[in-house]
Amino acid sequence: MKEKNTVKRILKKSFQYSFSFMGALSILIGILGYSIKDIGDLSWLQRCLVLLTIYLVVYGITVGLCYLKNKSRPYKSVINGITITIKADDLFKQKDWKVIPCDDRYNTQVDDKIISRSSLHGKMIIQYVSDLEDLEKTIDSASDDSSKLRPKVTNGKRRKYPLGRLIPYHQWLLLSASHLDDENKAVLEIGEYEQMLFAMWQELRRVYNGKNISIPLIGAGIMTLKGNTEKNYTELLISMLWTFQRSRFHPNNGINIVLTKDTMEKIDMDIIKEIF
Repeated sequence: MKEKNTVKRILKKSFQYSFSFMGALSILIGILGYSIKDIGDLSWLQRCLVLLTIYLVVYGITVGLCYLKNKSRPYKSVINGITITIKADDLFKQKDWKVIPCDDRYNTQVDDKIISRSSLHGKMIIQYVSDLEDLEKTIDSASDDSSKLRPKVTNGKRRKYPLGRLIPYHQWLLLSASHLDDENKAVLEIGEYEQMLFAMWQELRRVYNGKNISIPLIGAGIMTLKGNTEKNYTELLISMLWTFQRSRFHPNNGINIVLTKDTMEKIDMDIIKEIF
């Protein structure tokens, strides 16, 4: 449905732009002293067909340009005086801090059972963590840092951290973003999602230390949001921006929300632009 709405908006804007272009072109030709009669030795019907053809060509070009603008260009918005950039790019190639969604126990077992190899968490461990023991020590010692989000120990397992908790590790900010259910699937209740985002912004204020911050679309991966029959990527992005707007976090260098190309295509950026 959201893709159909995007197409409708693009077609509507393209009609307005191309109609305005034809009007401006008509005025310019009139100023130069030309009219439709000067097209050639053609009947009125043929002249109308020529004009219609020109309009359709202009309309088609405009549709293409509007589509590319809607899907490809980074979008920048200023929220509470802070620049938020939304772009399609590789999160791992961004500067400084990169937020990586994890489960609330910060598991490190990448086996497509506990952690999927295709997830950002799995890719980070496989491609960028050379010393897994060092990572686990960092996670285990995080309970002694300055965060107010204190972990709990249940059933003798690894500490369970509150949602929104961040653990810095080299260039990564490991985010407690979901629970694991009995089948080791990442799940989160709808009501918990925004609470997690609010906590994340507060944690970012605590740890970011003036560095650049890049964040993926939290919830766009393999996480299951209970209560949603269909994952709506536009609504996820709205929630991220809305919670940031209501937080009191003012990072020096703004925020980069970095999406995959596939995710970017599933977001109705016209709605985002209307709200933010």
